[in-house]
Amino acid sequence: MTDSAQPFADVADDARVSETPLVDKGFASVRKIGNGLYATISDLSKGNTTLCNGGFLVGRDAALLVEGFATPAGASFQMDALRMVSQAPVKAALDTHYHLDHSLGNVLRHQGHRGMGAPGGGEANCG
Repeated sequence: MTDSAQPFADVADDARVSETPLVDKGFASVRKIGNGLYATISDLSKGNTTLCNGGFLVGRDAALLVEGFATPAGASFQMDALRMVSQAPVKAALDTHYHLDHSLGNVLRHQGHRGMGAPGGGEANCG
């Protein structure tokens, strides 16, 4: 394994990442890594709900989600964590690439989940 290919759970040991998670469901935790910047760190040894790492960026007027994850439950987990720190509308969502472990949970945005840009929801459609 190369230095840049750390197992997901090891990311939580990085000194730049908050020691105390905002939320931890076992299969993934969310930790603050900067001002308005949060990392969703998957632990594959505890489930496949998320399967990849992701996160979100929260500003004063808007939020950005990074990754849709492998399941709608993974995407919902991240959205619920975002709502713990901000009620800013989600104006965009970004998948780093098209593989299913990064994008299958995007279906949640089309199901009208709170603040995820469902058509008619008063926010930008990010689905």
